[in-house]
Amino acid sequence: MAYSLGWLAPILRQAGLTVIEEPNWLKAGHGDVTTTKGVICHHTAGPRAGNTPSLNVVVNGRPGLKGPLAQLFLARNGDFHCVAAGLAWHAGVGLWQGIRTGNSSFVGIEAENTGLSNDLPWPQVQYDAYVQGVAAILGKIKQPAIMCCGHKEYATPRGRKTDPTFNMNEFRTYVTNLLGHKTVTNAVYVVKAGDTLYGIAKAYKMKLDELLDINHLTLATVIHPGDKLEVVSRA
Repeated sequence: MAYSLGWLAPILRQAGLTVIEEPNWLKAGHGDVTTTKGVICHHTAGPRAGNTPSLNVVVNGRPGLKGPLAQLFLARNGDFHCVAAGLAWHAGVGLWQGIRTGNSSFVGIEAENTGLSNDLPWPQVQYDAYVQGVAAILGKIKQPAIMCCGHKEYATPRGRKTDPTFNMNEFRTYVTNLLGHKTVTNAVYVVKAGDTLYGIAKAYKMKLDELLDINHLTLATVIHPGDKLEVVSRA
């Protein structure tokens, strides 16, 4: 039986992208997914040489972690490979926009890049395809650009992951332009006298645990005037 994300291939093709369907990808996965709410962007941290040196790992897994490791693989030349229409082990423990179920709630895209300075800047054709592909997926599921995050933004504790190496706020701006939605980025709020963590979260329409998580705080944290907190800003 085919899994639920079989729409990925036609949606990406409709966006003008080159799509390669890996054998049996429609039936590949660790079971089916639930409602898809967004996209998590990754890089493979694989070898520098070649167009798709990490594809086999994404499809079949590695010692201790069985594949598929993402639904989509993005080659250096901008080609998308459909790896799995079902659940993939790509997210791990984390939080984004109040969602902790990364594997079952987000499409994972693994893009070929070492994650090191020897692979910067990203090839323009690959970066452009990344933006176009994410926008196509978010358009399909009717979600704004903020529902795309980097693994480095989702993963907890913060600093556990570094992928992808490009600036995610800038990336989301490009996605936003394709979607035609308002820009949603992160901003800095300076604490004022009388502020509470709950009040700040409410003012920015954030969940309290989201505000705590992105700032490495707990409910016991005492904030003071002049402290700077990262918040979600909707322009």
